[in-house]
Amino acid sequence: MKKLRIIGEWPKDIPENWELWNAPRPIYGAREWSGDFGHGCFYAAIDPDDEFAERWRQNNIDLDAWKIEYVTEDEAVQMVKDYYTQIYPEDIDLLNDASRDLLLEGFYEHCAIVETA
Repeated sequence: MKKLRIIGEWPKDIPENWELWNAPRPIYGAREWSGDFGHGCFYAAIDPDDEFAERWRQNNIDLDAWKIEYVTEDEAVQMVKDYYTQIYPEDIDLLNDASRDLLLEGFYEHCAIVETA
């Protein structure tokens, strides 16, 4: 399963303990909608306490849906710094001098999509 990290705020009309999913085809949840393209334009929110939560979760995984994690810009910048520090520890000074915009490009290239178990 993959996770899609999005820079932004959690949707105000969805409780924060719910799971958000995104896919290139319609998916299942207590709430479903279409929105901006991430991994696709179809979204669903699953209430973990719903009696159908496990079935919806598995159906969404089978439909190639990715779980969504919202992060702030500051968190995204730190993720990129951590990513590059592991690969190029000798270039830490370059990272500290890099512009925020350049680091955010690195986020979308290296840190926005994560393979999970």
